[in-house]
Amino acid sequence: MNESENAAIAVRRRRTGWLAALLTTMMAVATAPVVVATTIAGIEIPDTLDAGEHTLLLNGAGMREKLFIDAYIACLYVPEPDTDPVRILTADEPQAVIMHITSGMVTRERLTASLPKDLRRSTGNDLDSIRPQVNLLLTMFDGEIAPGDTFRLIYLPGEGTQVWHNDRLKGAIEGLDFKRALFGIWLSEKPTQESLKSDLLRADRGV
Repeated sequence: MNESENAAIAVRRRRTGWLAALLTTMMAVATAPVVVATTIAGIEIPDTLDAGEHTLLLNGAGMREKLFIDAYIACLYVPEPDTDPVRILTADEPQAVIMHITSGMVTRERLTASLPKDLRRSTGNDLDSIRPQVNLLLTMFDGEIAPGDTFRLIYLPGEGTQVWHNDRLKGAIEGLDFKRALFGIWLSEKPTQESLKSDLLRADRGV
């Protein structure tokens, strides 16, 4: 066997070893257990969330109650635990709000009707400043909603706020101002529910 053949065999062996290592890593990631931080209404809430290339930490979670109905569970994920709502809202950093639907009373019609009202309240009645983004957001809620569904609102700097319905990406909306208004539904001075705001800001007090 000549030198060129030996070199070719060595290259093939290195490639095989690299591929084996890569497959092992992928399998480890795929099978890695999800660490559950808490359980609310039977829904397990993971303590981390992958957002693009970032891993976010659960800051808090709680139930949105409306007319004596448990409508959905809201979860806030941030890079580092934080109890300051103003800092969270104004920070140009990866963040996410996850909504786990728990009631059949949450429908597409009700959600799209309430969002503009919630956003108007979170912006201090300045909805016109983000009107194009609001209109775009409403078009993304175009499917039926059922208990067990999940909405993920993931903000990534430079990309905007991604809107996911279950495993389907509905689109992304640009602007830090829009993220501040959207997340302000739960964290502004006039949140949709004070007790839920407190739950989302539990941070180092424990979820």
